[in-house]
Amino acid sequence: MNRQVLAAAVALLAVGSGCLGVAAPNPVDDPTVVTNVERGDWDAVYDAHRRALSDGQSVRVYHESRVNGSVVRTTEFVANRTQRRARSHEWNTRAGNDDELTRFVGPNATYVRQTDIGGGDASLRVGRGEAFQRERSWIQHVELPTRRFLSAYDFEFAGRTDDGYAFRASELSESAPYNFASVGGRLVVDDSGYIRSLRLEHATRDDGRVTAATYTYRVTGVNHATVAVPAWANRTP
Repeated sequence: MNRQVLAAAVALLAVGSGCLGVAAPNPVDDPTVVTNVERGDWDAVYDAHRRALSDGQSVRVYHESRVNGSVVRTTEFVANRTQRRARSHEWNTRAGNDDELTRFVGPNATYVRQTDIGGGDASLRVGRGEAFQRERSWIQHVELPTRRFLSAYDFEFAGRTDDGYAFRASELSESAPYNFASVGGRLVVDDSGYIRSLRLEHATRDDGRVTAATYTYRVTGVNHATVAVPAWANRTP
């Protein structure tokens, strides 16, 4: 495997991230998703995922990254195109920079609330920004580095589930220039091309010490999610 590609995948796995992007053919009639995964055509899977999300009216996405069992970053995002509202909540505990960041994007403005919990003394910042815009509020706040993630793992078709097509991985796609103690992954893609869930994990061994990292991504509430206005945004002058 290309060292740069794997290094990027490992770095992304530890940090976590969030991408959205026109609906893929229904695999029941034309099994495009399964065929693309079996071919290892991750660009096609990624594009189908972004298109399916882009065509939706609402969506709810959850990201979580763990290192040695401890949560280092959590991001929850919900958006409703009809309401012209989006809301995201991030909790970050990496490198001592512990903070919570909540954004609410409405039809007329964006409100930001930030609480610094690293030093024990909480601080709060509330500000206005741009109004709800399709490309900024919907797509850019939910980015999934699928190309790098999926291309680094050797996924095999594991059968149909209630949510769609399941794939599992127990090794990297090629021999890696790292000392991995273990590798695992599970992927579910539905009939519309959505990546409904993705869980990736690996453990590295260095001088006898094992470091484990896990990345979780879930898409729920597609075309059924609503966005409530937070009370603190209502109080913002």
